[in-house]
Amino acid sequence: MLLSSIKLALLASLAALGSAEDSKWCDFYKGADGGEPPFAPSMNVGYGGKDNKWGDYDCASRWQEGDPIIGVEAWTSRASVEAIQFFFASGETTRLYGKIPTPGGEHEGWHEKKIWDAGSSVEVRVFGNKNQLGRKGDDAFKSNAIGKLEIFQNNKAIFSIEAKHSPDMQPDYAHFNQGAGIIMGVRIRDKDWITNLDFQMLRSKVPKNGLKVIKIDPKTTIEEANAKQMGVDQKSLASVYYVNNNKPGGANVTWKFGNSKGLKTSQVETWARGHTFGFGLEMMVGGEAGIPLVTKGKVEITAKANYEYQTTKTTSTNHEDTDTLSWDISSGTTSNMLEPQKAMHCTSWCLAGRFDSDFDSVIEASMDDGGKFQYRMRGNIVTVSYTEAVASCREVDIKSVPNNAEMGDVENVKKRRSISYQA
Repeated sequence: MLLSSIKLALLASLAALGSAEDSKWCDFYKGADGGEPPFAPSMNVGYGGKDNKWGDYDCASRWQEGDPIIGVEAWTSRASVEAIQFFFASGETTRLYGKIPTPGGEHEGWHEKKIWDAGSSVEVRVFGNKNQLGRKGDDAFKSNAIGKLEIFQNNKAIFSIEAKHSPDMQPDYAHFNQGAGIIMGVRIRDKDWITNLDFQMLRSKVPKNGLKVIKIDPKTTIEEANAKQMGVDQKSLASVYYVNNNKPGGANVTWKFGNSKGLKTSQVETWARGHTFGFGLEMMVGGEAGIPLVTKGKVEITAKANYEYQTTKTTSTNHEDTDTLSWDISSGTTSNMLEPQKAMHCTSWCLAGRFDSDFDSVIEASMDDGGKFQYRMRGNIVTVSYTEAVASCREVDIKSVPNNAEMGDVENVKKRRSISYQA
């Protein structure tokens, strides 16, 4: 019995020791290439240290998906910020931290919400409150919660919420590095209220986002598209008839089937969201990124179109161009001439490929300070491209030429006069 009592007492003391451990810290995920987050130096505001009584930290960020925070909603009481949540550019939200004050209750609160344009720069100001647990000596100036939060844009407050009992407010906000003014994440700790808050800002502006890798959805791989000829259609470029109306025994005619035609190619990318660091996307010429386009090569009449990954120079996500296709077949003056009462039908065509697929991509952002980081983004790509023109001609019955057919020019070939010699 005595041993059992000692055992129970020992277990109780071990449990007490376990509950006295420091709060668990959190770290932010690394980038697509395993790199560190591109955050500016930050400052943790609120209850000092990793005290055991105030819960664990949570790191809320989607920076590795290129998805910054663009909104905040918060509730305060007389003493502090009681509850808060954040909104990402993608429409995702963090969980609700803290507890929303009950209207009419002891901690009846005030509520504010603001969402700003993705890619626009903001300045964040965080004030601690004064310690509500003890108001004597130095403890009176130590925070145990967040007292006020402000978001500024162009030196004007667009969001402001604070504890309504001003004596409980710290006189100044925390001065930390605002970087490029893009909120990449927050490190936060909550209990029944928000005890700590730490904003992670993009450390430098991003003048360029470069596409590194596109990985096409396995449901529509290039291999499958080629095997099934997905999105491939034959496109007619020209259909011309050449007719020799000379009477039997008359002159042969020559003909020439040649022309060119411009076709609109296009490449449209639809991204899961805009490039929310404030700048557009540049395709990396000669890089690893490849865009699915029909191979620009000559095809035989019975050949199939073939998609290949090809690089592109466009900096637009909606790019159009003109592809000029040419063809040239002629009779010559000594062979393949068209005899009297004969007709020739010439056609030209190409294969058009329309590739439509979702994709995952890796994008590399280049910062003004010389640093780079990579993030992932999902999207959809549609390309329209063409093979080179194929031209062919075949002799047909002159009576089969349609009345509304396009007729090509022919030219009579002069017959040589025969000369007889006498001995």
